[in-house]
Amino acid sequence: MSGLDEALFRLVNGWYPAARWCWDLLDHPWAPAVLAVVAVAAYWEPRHRRYLLPAVLAVAISDVACARVIKPLAERARPCAVLEDVHSRGSPGRPTCGSGQAMPSCHAANTAAIAGALLSPGLAVVAGVAGVARVASGQHWPSDVLAGWALGGGLGLGLRWAVTKALSWR
Repeated sequence: MSGLDEALFRLVNGWYPAARWCWDLLDHPWAPAVLAVVAVAAYWEPRHRRYLLPAVLAVAISDVACARVIKPLAERARPCAVLEDVHSRGSPGRPTCGSGQAMPSCHAANTAAIAGALLSPGLAVVAGVAGVARVASGQHWPSDVLAGWALGGGLGLGLRWAVTKALSWR
């Protein structure tokens, strides 16, 4: 972790007390999924059906890669587990810290994966909000979120490209 990572973390985490209810709501484990369903429903057009399977695959692959492969290899502790005076869910002085490791953020990866596969500006906003919420709530370093966005977005865009190429060969 760099000094810049900690400085950015402290800046964004400092926003937590001002809108605690909002960050807690956005940081809920199901929040990205609910936001993604709403964004897909708002954005959905029949021509997007061909990209639904790549979107689901991108999320599944990014989730497994994050949780089962990269996090155990990176072994990076969450900021709420290693820093004093972190604003997080739970009572003051006793933050609720997520289970497992920090690097990369699965929330950021999964939301970016679906945004990339569907090329959805609305879902890109969801991915952005989910990532910022993870930092504001003390669960991730900013670089964890950036790594998640890169992994998930890359998978989503790559699978979309593969489907587009496969359909053009018919």
